[in-house]
Amino acid sequence: MNRLIQRSALALALAGSAGLAQAQGGFNMDTISPYVGAGVGYTKINDFCDGDDLLDCDDNDIGYKFFGGARITDFFGVEAGWVGLGEADYGPANIEADGLFLQGVGYLPLDDRFALFAKVGLFSWNADGKAQTGFGTIDSDEFDDSGTDPMGSIGAEAALTENVRIQVQYDRYFNLGDDDNDIDVDMLAVNGVFLF
Repeated sequence: MNRLIQRSALALALAGSAGLAQAQGGFNMDTISPYVGAGVGYTKINDFCDGDDLLDCDDNDIGYKFFGGARITDFFGVEAGWVGLGEADYGPANIEADGLFLQGVGYLPLDDRFALFAKVGLFSWNADGKAQTGFGTIDSDEFDDSGTDPMGSIGAEAALTENVRIQVQYDRYFNLGDDDNDIDVDMLAVNGVFLF
């Protein structure tokens, strides 16, 4: 039921953005700016290392993303992509997560070059676990899981040229894992964006 509510909320948010965008100039091709981008940054799996200190634990890694979208007006857009959140290690075991995302984007232009933005959407994720043994690396079904849960982002961007933007973006991916082991993952990334 919660996931149905989340999907419905996203659909309503996107529909509202579309309505406002129509009111501010419509959906003609002159107002739509498609773009592609990529980013790399620092990730942290929250609460992964909480608990006993018997084994070494590392919940930080490097993540990366590839995405595309469209700015419907100066204030609204949509974006979709793929993100790899890196991996976390606990003793001989590690777990890594990645997935696809869809977000609605709101922009707040500050001037001709700088803008703030916020994004909200859904993350369809998959987590895979592995364990190191004396016989090599084996898959660990105990840690394998998948799902669809909410995500949100805030950030700022600067226009380097008419078509090139650089962004600093903070993402929060909520409730990855099963009901007994929900964890949140943070990512602080630098993105490069090319507008067509």
